[in-house]
Amino acid sequence: MASMKHIYLTLICLIFIFGAVSPGYSQAGLNLSYETVLDGNAYRNYENISDVIHQPQLSFFYNYSFEKGNVRFFYDGSAFLFDQFTYRQYFFHNFGLMGSWRSEETAALISWGIQSSRRFNQDEYKYYDYDLFQGYLNFRFDKSTTHDWILGAQLKYRNYQELPEFSFLESAGFIRSSLFFKTRTTIITKIQAGYKEFVEPTENYEYIEEMDLGQGGRGKGKGKGGNTPGQGEVDERTVQVESEDASVFQLFASLRIAQSLAARTGMALEASMQRNPSGGVRVLSGQDSGYETNDELYDDSYSYDMEEISLELTQILPWSVRLKLGSSYTVKRYDRPVYDLEGNILEGTQRQDTLPVVWAFLEKTFRIKGLAHSMQVYFNYLYLDNESNDKYYTYNNQIISFGCSVTI
Repeated sequence: MASMKHIYLTLICLIFIFGAVSPGYSQAGLNLSYETVLDGNAYRNYENISDVIHQPQLSFFYNYSFEKGNVRFFYDGSAFLFDQFTYRQYFFHNFGLMGSWRSEETAALISWGIQSSRRFNQDEYKYYDYDLFQGYLNFRFDKSTTHDWILGAQLKYRNYQELPEFSFLESAGFIRSSLFFKTRTTIITKIQAGYKEFVEPTENYEYIEEMDLGQGGRGKGKGKGGNTPGQGEVDERTVQVESEDASVFQLFASLRIAQSLAARTGMALEASMQRNPSGGVRVLSGQDSGYETNDELYDDSYSYDMEEISLELTQILPWSVRLKLGSSYTVKRYDRPVYDLEGNILEGTQRQDTLPVVWAFLEKTFRIKGLAHSMQVYFNYLYLDNESNDKYYTYNNQIISFGCSVTI
């Protein structure tokens, strides 16, 4: 906690010092947003337990611009509030600095950022609590109107208070190249290498936590000592830690081809692949996964090889309404065994998933003079159909979300 406070104070001091000594001008802004998510399978497993999640967010930023660039200080605070399983709610605090400037010596646009985040959960899920520190540095070279490329590096440290064996340091570097043609075609290629190292060694063990949820508690789930929300009343849970004491190396590559079909119509095709040649993962089993897009504890991206292809169509409708339609198909091969629904390992098996996805996104931005800079309203539909040889993870799901965002 002391280290977090020290970093917070340092960042705040930096922005005020910079503003005091740099010629230029400043601008502050505030963004308020609220989103409601109707999730038909909130925990991504075969039991298909639905919930409604409300996501209010407040963001504040302070820009300071000067002759060759700018610096932004920002703060984001958000909450994830569950209608049915209220003990799953959690909160995020995230703030940091980001900036860019043009280097005359290298003819590059240099962008950078540092930020700190903290996740807070209810007592029943406090093992999800973590602190996150991360930073990036990018160099963009765009001398030509037909080609630019970006060289970048990222560094991330995540610290779990309750599960220190899952705390890790991750570094990554990438090269991205963009080609622009007179046919209104853009080709973007990206190659990235990542390295993840867990801070502490560990062996397989069971993490047991007592709790009392009363009505609407947790019932027996897949086995593995596990439970899933909403089936009955229990007073303790067991989470099994499956781990290997190995650092993990990852390679990622993608190719994106975007084509303008008409003045208001565009299409993009993208293919990507991911490899973890060194193997070795740490994952939790026995509980429903956390409600996150990238779940480091239950579905770490370093735990599987992947191929994905996607197609997206963008159409600007009358009154400047933007519509996106898309689909993707993903294959994941995990470095972990398959379990039956009783929690027994099926010998000689490795988990493999295929995931077709279809989505639609609709948004409209309004300019509101005198009251706000802009207001955006949007609607999103997502359909997933995950097939796995591990039956616990065979499910389909429909997610409907809608929201409003106001920038002042």
